[in-house]
Amino acid sequence: MNKIIKKVVSGMALCTMLTYTMPILAYTNEETIYSKLNSSGEVYKNIVSTTVEDENGTENIQEDMSLDKELPVECKVTYTLDGKEMKASDMAGKSGKVNITIEYENKVKSTDGIYTPFLVISGVVINNANNKNIEISNGKVVNNGDKTIAIGFALPGMQENLEMLDDIDIPNKIEIKMESKNFEIGNIMNFATPRILEEGSLDEVYDKLDEIYSQVNDLEDATGELEDGTITLRDGIITLNNGAQTLNNGVQSLNSGAQTLNNGVQSLNNGAQSLNSGAKELKTGIDTLKTGSGQLSDGANSLKAGTAEYVANSNLINENMKQISAGANELNSSYEQIDGGIKEIETQVPNLVAGASGLKTALTDNILSTMKTLNAGLSSVTGTMPTSSNTTNSLALQSVNSAIDAVHSTNATVTSTADTSEIAQKQSEIQGQIDGLNASKANLEALLETVPEVQSAIDNINNSIAILEASKSSLASVNVTATATVDLEPIENSLVNAQSALSNANPTVTNNSQVQSIVDGYAGLATALETQVIPVATQLEAGANALGTGVSAISAGSDQVKSGISTLSSSTAQLSVANNSLNSAANTISQGAVFLADGAISLDAGVGKLVDGSKTLVDGVGTLTNGTGELVNGASRLVSGASELVNGTNSLANGTNELLNGGNSLVEGVQKYKNEGIQKICNLVNGDLRKVESRVKRMEILSNDYQNFASDTSRDEIKFISILDSIKISNKEKNNDEIIETTPIDVKKEEK
Repeated sequence: MNKIIKKVVSGMALCTMLTYTMPILAYTNEETIYSKLNSSGEVYKNIVSTTVEDENGTENIQEDMSLDKELPVECKVTYTLDGKEMKASDMAGKSGKVNITIEYENKVKSTDGIYTPFLVISGVVINNANNKNIEISNGKVVNNGDKTIAIGFALPGMQENLEMLDDIDIPNKIEIKMESKNFEIGNIMNFATPRILEEGSLDEVYDKLDEIYSQVNDLEDATGELEDGTITLRDGIITLNNGAQTLNNGVQSLNSGAQTLNNGVQSLNNGAQSLNSGAKELKTGIDTLKTGSGQLSDGANSLKAGTAEYVANSNLINENMKQISAGANELNSSYEQIDGGIKEIETQVPNLVAGASGLKTALTDNILSTMKTLNAGLSSVTGTMPTSSNTTNSLALQSVNSAIDAVHSTNATVTSTADTSEIAQKQSEIQGQIDGLNASKANLEALLETVPEVQSAIDNINNSIAILEASKSSLASVNVTATATVDLEPIENSLVNAQSALSNANPTVTNNSQVQSIVDGYAGLATALETQVIPVATQLEAGANALGTGVSAISAGSDQVKSGISTLSSSTAQLSVANNSLNSAANTISQGAVFLADGAISLDAGVGKLVDGSKTLVDGVGTLTNGTGELVNGASRLVSGASELVNGTNSLANGTNELLNGGNSLVEGVQKYKNEGIQKICNLVNGDLRKVESRVKRMEILSNDYQNFASDTSRDEIKFISILDSIKISNKEKNNDEIIETTPIDVKKEEK
């Protein structure tokens, strides 16, 4: 569209320039204004030339025009050398990059803000001897070798008139660039005319624009329909995509359900198989139940008879329990005497232990020591002088007397602790208690088969018997220990004989043979005492200590026996109470056994019917198993088909997603095409282009209405020609090389 507008603008300029190359084919009525400008663009002289041609001939009139009247187009010229602005008067003879800018200003503006269009054509001839790389904006440079002709154009005010075309640069100035050495430049000629647009010159363009307007409207409507269609298409795709997603979700659910169904069918099939096996086992069990129900009936009858017998025997048991209870009470009373005797023995044992210990001490420290002293004394008598024999004899006799006293004392101690008649009596009493307990146990064991609860009483009796047996054995060991005393009578007799011999001995002994025999005898006696008697006494002491320990154990066991007999007594009482409860329960069981026997008969009949039903069940379950097998096959095929359907719907969903993306892209593309392309074109054509057309038509009117300047007389054509002063190195040289020739007057440059 910008290209079209550029063509319009370019066309206006071209039409104007062509106008001045065409021959005059009609009468002429024109006005030309010539202006002289200094090098900066300031006007210092105006000349008006009027040419009128009619049937009477041609008339040319030239006259000076006041400088007070403003030209329709003014210009301002600036110079730069190497990018630095300089005055025109300072540019002559300079070298470097020269830039000459001629800026034009349109001074004719209507009340509606539209400038009367003016086309300005500027030209200059530049010497190539001292200038090169010559350029001009908005124009053309022609080089003939020696000189270069630079021609450019400008349309001052046109940019403002077409302000809506802000992206189009319509020039209002001309720039001339060159590289100069000793810069000089001749006159710059400017030609300006308002006849850019002749009346009717753009009619064909306007007709084409009308066609464009119509086509753009059609394009806008079609684009709207295209947008609506793509939106409708996208909405349909969305509906399709939603349906595909719903279908895919449904198929996923179907597939999941098929899997679940298949798993359920598999479980059902497994269950049917198990049911089939179970039905068969059930039938087998029912058959067994049938057999068992018969046995149950027989057992119920047996139970009925057995309970009746049990009730009869329980009365007998009750009587026996009463006898056992009385015997246990009597046993408890009599054992108190046995326990008292054991406790009495326990108090005497320490005396026995002390006596055995005293015996050993007397034998060792008294008798043996005294005998050794006596023997030493007798040995000293042998061969002694008469003067000393009395003393020695007296000492020996004293030793013998001491030994006899020690033997008497030891015999008295041992004899006082060796009374065993009471121990034998206690053993006999314990045996009587054991016999009584064995009799009670025999009565209880007779009842054990029918009354198992008596087993605890039997166990208590066995424990008591074991304790009594142990007590009896301990008393036996006490009896043996108590009778194992040492016989000291031979020792005592030997000592008495020694005493007698020493008492009757002569004061002087001439023959020592008698004394020596006594010494030898006592030495042998001491040796026997030390090697035979004292070890026995030592064993007796150890036995007495063991006896003390055993009696203590017997006493403790006796306490346990007393506790056991007491427990036996209470247990028999409890058994009696329990037997009464059992007797009552047996009566209840007897009644239940009657009902059980009747129920067993009914059960046997019902089991017979159950046997018949189990056969039917087995047959039905077999049919069910066959059906579930076929159902498994069908479910497997359903799962396979659902899986393939899932794959298909997944592909469909993916495809509709891609289609939806494409639809969205299409809508976005069409909307972008409409908003950024077609709509802009429509806005440009129906907006800016119509404004351009309107303003061009307005400028066409203003161009045709601009018919006079210097006078009030309307002219067919008005032209403005201005000449910029040259810039020369020599200030003495006159600027008369550029002359404006008219007919019949020549206009020459005048100094200011």
